Amino acid sequence: MDQQVQPWQPQQAQKSCSIHDYNRGYEANPTTSGATIHNAVPYPGETFIIIHKASGRPITLLEDGSLQLDKHRVYFACCSPALGRASAASSRSSIHWLCVERNGWLGFRSVRNGKYIGQSIRPNSRMDIEVTSPHHKAWEYFCARRHPQGGYLLQSPIEDSSGKIEPWLCTLWKMEVCWSGSDRAGGKLVLREDGGALWEFVRVEGTR
Repeated sequence: MDQQVQPWQPQQAQKSCSIHDYNRGYEANPTTSGATIHNAVPYPGETFIIIHKASGRPITLLEDGSLQLDKHRVYFACCSPALGRASAASSRSSIHWLCVERNGWLGFRSVRNGKYIGQSIRPNSRMDIEVTSPHHKAWEYFCARRHPQGGYLLQSPIEDSSGKIEPWLCTLWKMEVCWSGSDRAGGKLVLREDGGALWEFVRVEGTR
């Protein structure tokens, strides 16, 4: 009997698991052995899937280079031949982020294109989160703060009145999701002074 695919839950997992998008029917981790560690601590040198805790949707780099929460939740199941191999469609977007460190700040670099999650460079859109820079500088700095309800707040330094970021003097704003449409089909990532979404990190082994 085939094993049933269960929705991801924020709990400890010691087993090696595969990542499976139930809605689209393909394995979402085609380039690795599929081994994952749930509730991982974001740490430099490791590759992660970053999941919005409230919705179960991963931060995704789309084929056109834009960044958003995926429209579908990621599901985890113990490895089984019944899940099959990844389809070609799975290579069009990426949910894998290499965690790096610079000057004590974390950064998240796309495994697919080598660019970092960071603040938009477009005028009047500085609070939008995009993936445009190949460098890990102040606009791509993040601090992960553990939350009592589980998961992490992702905080980033913002510009001062002169348009500069001084990480040791700055104010930290929190990454939040701005939902589009009444069906919440997709979520744009932004920085907000208050609130902030909670994020879970799932470490993916075998990608380095």
